[in-house]
Amino acid sequence: MVGAGMAGVSVAYELSARRSVVVLEQEGQAAYHTTGRSAAMFLESYGSPEVRELTAESREVFDRAGPLLKRRAMLWVAPSHQMAELSEISHSQPALRLLTGREAEAECPPLRDGWCEAALKESNAEEIDVLGLHQHYLGNAKRRAPASCSAPGSRPPTTTAPAGI
Repeated sequence: MVGAGMAGVSVAYELSARRSVVVLEQEGQAAYHTTGRSAAMFLESYGSPEVRELTAESREVFDRAGPLLKRRAMLWVAPSHQMAELSEISHSQPALRLLTGREAEAECPPLRDGWCEAALKESNAEEIDVLGLHQHYLGNAKRRAPASCSAPGSRPPTTTAPAGI
């Protein structure tokens, strides 16, 4: 596997149940770039019906991994020129609560006064502990097939035994 970010270590973890896996990383530590600077939300309201179904089905993965989700309400905000899109989301997601612009500003004071025409409040949104999720995959992949990630200037393990993470 090339790269020890979220994509690399999560795929390495899944593959390590059936295969020998080596993770190559050019940086001196895993999750050095985007993964280490990410914010993410678990939103069952996001996307098409198919994406929402996949999201709901993935909930079990988070629950098994530990306390990686933290309830954090979220606002879908819209200025006047985006009201049609907000209305579309509202109709497809009846669990979201419609707020006026003033109510949204009260919920989220950093909103510029008068910018928000309306908003939808998603009370069941959850923040994902991205670093915790990454460490879950990395740690479990290492436990399945212990070895090491490769840093700059290093070489993949040279052994006749199956290589690990």
